[in-house]
Amino acid sequence: MDPADEIVHLLTQIGHNAYGDIRAVVFGYIIDYDPATHTARALLPQFAVVDPSSGVITEQAQTPWIPLGTIGLGSQWAPKKGQQCYVIMTERGTGPGTIVCVTHDDIHPVADDGLEEGESIFKHMDSGTYFKFFKDGSLNFVYQNDAKQTVDKDGNVNITTHDGKAIDMPAEGDMTLTGPEGGAGSATIILGVDGTVTILPAAGQQVKLGG
Repeated sequence: MDPADEIVHLLTQIGHNAYGDIRAVVFGYIIDYDPATHTARALLPQFAVVDPSSGVITEQAQTPWIPLGTIGLGSQWAPKKGQQCYVIMTERGTGPGTIVCVTHDDIHPVADDGLEEGESIFKHMDSGTYFKFFKDGSLNFVYQNDAKQTVDKDGNVNITTHDGKAIDMPAEGDMTLTGPEGGAGSATIILGVDGTVTILPAAGQQVKLGG
């Protein structure tokens, strides 16, 4: 919900609240989280007490500790304080309910605005580390220092560090280890499917062992 829509929604719901017209789903903000029970508390602007003469909020309202929704039992995620959330209310007022999800806003933007249909991304918002599923079945795991792991749809694996060291492990074929780029280039070691080991120095003669 963007700020303009949020203000309109808040004013509307405060008005409805004054007449006892309570919505079953309201938005709020995470104020606390308990990882031991996977529960959280949320601030609920809709239920704030407003001075009718000045329009100033005189009392904030918050939920008790209520369950935090998850995509499946066994999965757990920890929200950050201040994240916007949606709460399903099972009773009138600020009683029992469930925080079903958090939503993106100006402070917590989307992780990747280039997602195509059928793709997914899971990103740690503080560090920037993420893994992304592409629609062709490949997977990228990218760390905050630009190191990454890639598995393509055919099962070929590549691991690359931030300084250029790399391991290529194809589903079929030789495995290749590449050293960091130096003044004379990168050294490479090839582990052949035939049991051989080939050393390709950045400078000098190739060495092949075994076979």
